[in-house]
Amino acid sequence: MQPLSNWKQFLDAVQKRPGLFWGGGERPFTSLVAFLDGYRLGFEEGSRAVGISPSDLVPADFHKFVTERFGREFPDGGKGWMTLIEEHTNSESEAFQLFFRLRYEYAASHVEPAEPGASPNGGPATPVGNSEVTEGPPSVS
Repeated sequence: MQPLSNWKQFLDAVQKRPGLFWGGGERPFTSLVAFLDGYRLGFEEGSRAVGISPSDLVPADFHKFVTERFGREFPDGGKGWMTLIEEHTNSESEAFQLFFRLRYEYAASHVEPAEPGASPNGGPATPVGNSEVTEGPPSVS
């Protein structure tokens, strides 16, 4: 794919190959809206330099982790974590929940930089500044 230098080239590329941008699906308009909202949010947050990179959300070796978690040998024919999760679930909802469970398992098995005030075991955090949040992530079991 050629570098995209303006909004028209970007939208033309999305229209011609939507699967490249969000994997396709039966709801192309809903997917387009979600993609555009995600792009906007990512651009705005990235512009503020909040320090959350795409590799923080999905680490570079997450593919390997998921492959091995399902008892397969990496790279398993090049299957990515998305394909493996879909193969081990029966619905979008199950796949959604499994992603988060695997991501938290990955975090527990790898050393990742902690947030200021975060509990080292994922339990209640120490409030930072004027934050009133005192709980860890929700359970996805």
